[in-house]
Amino acid sequence: MSGAVTFLTISGNDGDTVPDRSNVGNLDSLLDGVFAVYKGTTWHRDLPSTALAVTQIFGVRQNRGDSDEFVEIVEGDILINWTFPYKPTDITGYDLYSVVLHEYGHFLGLSHTSNWGHDSVMFPSIDKATTFPAPGSFDVSNLRVKYNLNAGALTALGARAQTKTPEKQSSKDDVLKSGNGVRILLEMHSNGECIHKINGTRVESHFVKLK
Repeated sequence: MSGAVTFLTISGNDGDTVPDRSNVGNLDSLLDGVFAVYKGTTWHRDLPSTALAVTQIFGVRQNRGDSDEFVEIVEGDILINWTFPYKPTDITGYDLYSVVLHEYGHFLGLSHTSNWGHDSVMFPSIDKATTFPAPGSFDVSNLRVKYNLNAGALTALGARAQTKTPEKQSSKDDVLKSGNGVRILLEMHSNGECIHKINGTRVESHFVKLK
């Protein structure tokens, strides 16, 4: 498609295997310059066992204290809890594609929607009957606005999640040493609750009764 935008590509030793990062002792060590999707066949001790998946974002606060303050994303990772059953290997399991698609939305800076009338993968809950084959029209519209894309350009989810541009591109050192670094966790739990944490502190949660 002419003018199409491709944001995410698969890379690795064999091209199609998600790395297992069960052996990661501290999630801060994933600040390694790579936007990635990982699984944990043994779930991380730093994360609650009830989390289906977690999006971890490292960023730097820009224009701190001003009305136009925002977080510049330096790196993001998605971690999938492989101790849960997933389709198609378990027909009674959760739809893995839908879980990952939801986390990709966070990866790109999309927030939840609690309006069940929206065509969206960004509801703050998921159950075993939930299946999303693609981003909803509400998600696509939000991504077009966020990334200033025209109606014909968006064909996949993308890897930068801000509408403002800082004066310079921040780095790992800025996250660790600037005093404005933030580590954001967005945890999707199997009971339908999504918990938001900033620098380890719970700042918000949504709970929606599973459909």
